[in-house]
Amino acid sequence: MSVVCWDGKTLAADKMSVYDTIIIKTKKIKQLASGEVFAWAGSVENALAVVKWYEDGQNEIEWPKCQETNDYAQVVFLKDGKLYEFEQMPIPQLVTSFPRAWGSGAAFALGAMLAGADAVRAVRFTSQLCNTVGLGVDSFSIKKKEKK
Repeated sequence: MSVVCWDGKTLAADKMSVYDTIIIKTKKIKQLASGEVFAWAGSVENALAVVKWYEDGQNEIEWPKCQETNDYAQVVFLKDGKLYEFEQMPIPQLVTSFPRAWGSGAAFALGAMLAGADAVRAVRFTSQLCNTVGLGVDSFSIKKKEKK
């Protein structure tokens, strides 16, 4: 119940989490001490289990079992300027095209980005149309190296 957007340089996510009938403001983007930046759509606790698994060394045997259910989280991460995603398996998939979006608001967000919105504007647009997205936007942008 989220949206995460990638426009090729900015990763953006809404801040809404829903627990039963309660709406809670949360963060869905986290930068690790090592520099990688994670964002997720879906179950926060499942996503955090994937992030912890990653920080603990990515041992395939210790892959969070919660990710093998239908309630898995879509987890993306930036490393060295490249975006990867995890879904139900402990295999990072390189994201080679953009714009891209994940979560319940993905279709709205993709439409917004294809119409010219950046990732942050796409999250804001999606929050006006999708009742599982909202409460603001967090984002992280990569810096492009200047040519000499």
